[in-house]
Amino acid sequence: MKKKYGYYGLALIGVYVACALGQEFIKSPKVKKVYVSCQQYLELAGEVTMSTNTFWGLCSDLLQSAFAVQQGSLSTINMHLDGEKDCFLQQADKVERTDKYTKLMRIKQEFDRCNDELRVMKQRLDGLIADFIA
Repeated sequence: MKKKYGYYGLALIGVYVACALGQEFIKSPKVKKVYVSCQQYLELAGEVTMSTNTFWGLCSDLLQSAFAVQQGSLSTINMHLDGEKDCFLQQADKVERTDKYTKLMRIKQEFDRCNDELRVMKQRLDGLIADFIA
């Protein structure tokens, strides 16, 4: 009789150990690796191409705006240095000059802010591209 209870006890311990190990396997799920297909990669490459086209369009618009502001500023400087009587600085009164100065200062501050943001964007893109190429 003792042997019979011993076998039952041993079987009970075996079942407990098996369940405990089973729980251990349940707790650690398998990590599935996800691989992309050629089509997915090509679709992403197409989206990157469209994004860069939009980027180049915006850069072109910004370049035109910056060129216009720079051209106006250089024209004002050159006309004043040449001593022309019909330049803005000679024709405007102090209220007009102050108003234009305030507007030009806002433009300069915005260009400075944009320059800072563009530097940060360039650094981020350079890091991502360097990591991609490596």
